Amino acid sequence: VAFYEVKLGQKSQASQRISGALAMDPENLQVLYRAVCVYEELGQRDKALEYLGKAVARGYQAQEIRADPGMKRLREDPRFKQLLQQKNAKQ
Repeated sequence: VAFYEVKLGQKSQASQRISGALAMDPENLQVLYRAVCVYEELGQRDKALEYLGKAVARGYQAQEIRADPGMKRLREDPRFKQLLQQKNAKQ
């Protein structure tokens, strides 16, 4: 729901909703990835990358991130590439 709220310009509600979801289920891969999407849409790149790191560390698949058209700008960030390289190095 938070993702749709941010798309509708309801930024404050989106931020509160994703924070609540993360508080309730901080290990859930889908919640972590939605946090990436919401924070990226909110223009909070550092937070988006923080939750991307958590999602990837818990097993979220890099190919899904690479295929998501909404993550195009994030994929262009050198820190994104670095996160995925770190994951590959650990495997």
